[in-house]
Amino acid sequence: MTDDVISRIEARAGEIFIKLGFEETYIKTYLSTEKNYRRGNSYYRFTFVRGLGFIIESASSYDEACKNGHEDSDILSASLGEEGVLSELESTLIKYYLD
Repeated sequence: MTDDVISRIEARAGEIFIKLGFEETYIKTYLSTEKNYRRGNSYYRFTFVRGLGFIIESASSYDEACKNGHEDSDILSASLGEEGVLSELESTLIKYYLD
């Protein structure tokens, strides 16, 4: 998967988070400032790890997110392709992360 495709998936994933009612926010950690999506008191990141795929990571509070305390929640295989990853992301968010 090329860097361009990864970037495009990450951008489109952000649109899905927003559409589903998550708020885009930035969390300053010890190392960097990272994009998160907040819903209630929980914070979520959507990241790509080569050899593994796209990961939805969650933190149950602002403090936990600031301490980089996100836990791996769901892994979406890059082998699904762009449309497959985005479709799986949306259905996973609806099924597991919406109240």
